[in-house]
Amino acid sequence: MKTWKFASTTAAAIGLFAMIAMGQHGNSHVPKIASVKVVREVSPLSSAPSQLLYGTLDMMDLVRVNGESIVVIAHEIFPSSTPGNQGNLPGSPISAPDTYDGLNRGLGLGAVTAWNMRTGTFSFIVPPKNTAAQEPYDENKHTSATDGVRATDWGTALIAEEWSQRGVSGVIAARGGHILEVDPTKPGQVSRIKAVGSFSHEGITIRKLEGNYVFYQGDEQRGSSTPRANGTPVRGGALYRFIPNAKPRKFGDLKANGGTLEAFDFFYRRWVTVPNSVVTADNPDVIREWADTNLTPISLWERPEDVEWDAVGGYLYFAVTEKSCVVQNGACLVDSNGNTVDANGSPVSFDGARNRGGHIVRLNPDTGEWSIFVDADSVNTQYGISTPTFGNPDNLAIDYEGRVWIAQDGGNPNDSLWLATPDKSGDGVADFFTRFLNMADANLGVPADSGEPTGFLFLDEKKLLLNWQGASRTDDVSTAPVSRILMLELGGVRP
Repeated sequence: MKTWKFASTTAAAIGLFAMIAMGQHGNSHVPKIASVKVVREVSPLSSAPSQLLYGTLDMMDLVRVNGESIVVIAHEIFPSSTPGNQGNLPGSPISAPDTYDGLNRGLGLGAVTAWNMRTGTFSFIVPPKNTAAQEPYDENKHTSATDGVRATDWGTALIAEEWSQRGVSGVIAARGGHILEVDPTKPGQVSRIKAVGSFSHEGITIRKLEGNYVFYQGDEQRGSSTPRANGTPVRGGALYRFIPNAKPRKFGDLKANGGTLEAFDFFYRRWVTVPNSVVTADNPDVIREWADTNLTPISLWERPEDVEWDAVGGYLYFAVTEKSCVVQNGACLVDSNGNTVDANGSPVSFDGARNRGGHIVRLNPDTGEWSIFVDADSVNTQYGISTPTFGNPDNLAIDYEGRVWIAQDGGNPNDSLWLATPDKSGDGVADFFTRFLNMADANLGVPADSGEPTGFLFLDEKKLLLNWQGASRTDDVSTAPVSRILMLELGGVRP
């Protein structure tokens, strides 16, 4: 997540430095990283669930409040949709009865922490529910599968819940994630914003307008098919924006004021208002059924994940983790009804199975013009990128010159960090694309067989923090590698 206010990082330094000069296929203008400093949580939280948070670092952003620089971090622990199952909370078997917390048993296992960069201390803003004490789930104090983080101008942070509960043969009612507002100075309080829609929120970004803000978000489910609560398929994958009824100025305003939710149709290149009845149903099945009926097929992507607003160029970028269309010259091939086709004009579908493709989409939200800014198949061919190849883009950051930094969710050895430079030629495609760091590099000190890079946070023009989610969400924490926060000091990054 991006920010350009420098913060001191004198606390919590491990002091590991590695000189790295990453070359690629003989290209003489590949960016170089001058040094890497590894930073860890140096003040582990004392409560039992906190130990599990080591393996679940996800996105983060910097909040300035009361003269302090606070890094707000989302911890991605997924609940289970199966009755009687605690969910994949690693290393924490439940001894409570299977009836504990009823159908909410798997909810409330996510967490949000605050890292004070001056003192180096960590604390909970939103702790996971206390399963040992059989604490009941409370939507006003707990969260589930927290993923995206976005700092606001008024000193709070917005947290995206990636999860949506699909149920088992209709036993559990469908329930989706929301956007939550938290205040680092008010731990334990959650302002749950349901007007943004009930679905799988991976990322959220904010665009500042004259007198208001616009919030962009995607439904991180497959556009080909996502199971309903009763197991039958419905299409997810839409891109949404939320426009508040009044400009938020303090914690709780977004929830109190409400607003309008709209979805973007990529074939007709226009925003479509989501009816209030669909939003207030607070059900991911309902909003996905509306999207499937009212948006053209090309508008429903295969797992749109992080979204970033580029204030420099005036574009919205979002990562699509799996291949969603056949791309030629920066455009998806579609027929006259917005269905995806191949180069011969024949219908082609993507069945939702995980694939190695993926795209970075660039959208002008005012004019509706959009393009495939980076296509995995295209750049691997154009730049001769061999194993590990680029694919499954996940989290993004935009720097002070509008360059797009990409964290890849591909599974080692494909977990790499990539750089795409802005389009200056006018074709809608990145002018240059390269890997700038392979997370399997031994100098980084991260395990070669587990984990993935997740959240970015730029501190200034050359320094960024990167979360490394070091443990599988299903591994026991006693044997799983510890997550890390890496500080990357970038030098010579101009191509």
